[in-house]
Amino acid sequence: MSFFGVVANGGSYRATKREYKFLFHAKTTIIRCEDVTIPINGFSIINFEEVKKTNGESEHLIDVMGVLIAMSAEKVSVKDGRTTRIIQLELLDEK
Repeated sequence: MSFFGVVANGGSYRATKREYKFLFHAKTTIIRCEDVTIPINGFSIINFEEVKKTNGESEHLIDVMGVLIAMSAEKVSVKDGRTTRIIQLELLDEK
């Protein structure tokens, strides 16, 4: 992964319970790594069935892992004068 930042996870909205978070930029690049073991320390990965049970009502963001099978075109949303670029990702659960 390149072109990203690590910032303190503070403020009134916290995506996770962790002390720091990644900050992705328009130029952030992520590439596939072959034969890499990802340590699960710091992650609270839950399966897709548990995600469905939350009905979108989770206090924090949820850690999931899956295979990327689709990505939407970029959409631009403007709210309260702030522009946000949005890309939806579809993951496959390989259990």
